Amino acid sequence: MQNYFAWEGEAVIPFLKIDTGHAKEVDLDGDGTIEIVATHGAPMASSIYKRENNGFFASSVNEALDVESAWLLADNRFEVQEKVGAAAEWYRYRSGEWIAEK
Repeated sequence: MQNYFAWEGEAVIPFLKIDTGHAKEVDLDGDGTIEIVATHGAPMASSIYKRENNGFFASSVNEALDVESAWLLADNRFEVQEKVGAAAEWYRYRSGEWIAEK
């Protein structure tokens, strides 16, 4: 579980709680804004949390790519498998789109 807080004057205000596994803060799309990627389970399920307007919105990497397993690598690519045991594929998230890589 990961909790995120903000300072408002003298008060500490909680603004996001991620209770789905390991959370990592990373600029996935290179736009200068940090996204939060949470990964959990077996097979691996990943979600991207993006700040928009006054809140955070989550989207499932697995659903977006129609895969059974997806996890974030150290170089900010996602390694995915359509089905567990299938050959791995790699994707990057850029400007709201998924780009396949070899």
